[in-house]
Amino acid sequence: MNVKRDALKLREITQNFIQWTQKDDPALAKSLEMISVDGRRELGGVIGRFISGPGGVSDPAVRLRVRRLVGRLHKPEIDMLVTLNRTLDYMDLNADGKLDENEMELCLQLFERFSGIISANHTLSAIELELLYAVLRFADRNQNGRLEETERKQLMSEIQGGRSFLRRQFSDNPEFRSVAEAHQLSF
Repeated sequence: MNVKRDALKLREITQNFIQWTQKDDPALAKSLEMISVDGRRELGGVIGRFISGPGGVSDPAVRLRVRRLVGRLHKPEIDMLVTLNRTLDYMDLNADGKLDENEMELCLQLFERFSGIISANHTLSAIELELLYAVLRFADRNQNGRLEETERKQLMSEIQGGRSFLRRQFSDNPEFRSVAEAHQLSF
């Protein structure tokens, strides 16, 4: 049974995930417990992308995939989780509302590339996530809300350029430049 993300019991999913995470990763659980009610709904949308079987968040593999993703976020809060959900829409290559292993790997690769571009740590800040979202929107040339294979290959090739890629984004991508300028960043 394939349930759409907006039809999931998001609060229950989030609460169950946090309870399990208290055993799996107490520090992450503590961080997630601080999220507002609206933020928890957004977190439920993220978690729901990984649930495919009847086990839900009690499935250790589901929890591990969610922790690999959410654990990369620096101080998750509602705006960041909204942006994360929008970002994950672009990673959902087959538009089924779920992230399979290949889509998850793409997501983690992009998170790794953007983690620390404006900070000294290996987490993804809200600003870095905003920049990534701007890059994905720009890479989506046909504007269908997801990355086609050619768009994805082009992005992954270009992103290898590191700082020169970021400088090109700053000069060519108005949304990227707007985010960067709003936070007084230059590349």
